Amino acid sequence: MLFEAQYDDIFDFIIVVDAKEKTRIQRAMNKGLELEDIENRMKRQLSAEEKRNRADFIIENNHDMESLDEEVQEVLEIIKLERAKSWIKT
Repeated sequence: MLFEAQYDDIFDFIIVVDAKEKTRIQRAMNKGLELEDIENRMKRQLSAEEKRNRADFIIENNHDMESLDEEVQEVLEIIKLERAKSWIKT
């Protein structure tokens, strides 16, 4: 939604959490959404490819919560290092 609302310029880093389309659809259906509604929502959003192209970091969310947490922690560590580098330069 950041990209669609054009808010991406106000953040230092953009993190896209993505999953395979089939996985995204199945998860939405598990929450009670109908396939037609899901497809309509997806049509109104930027494609996953476009979001990935505009992201600073991409986190894959195709597996369990433990795998997701590991990827999130890795990205956070990189961001912390980048922040520390910028503080040292000033």
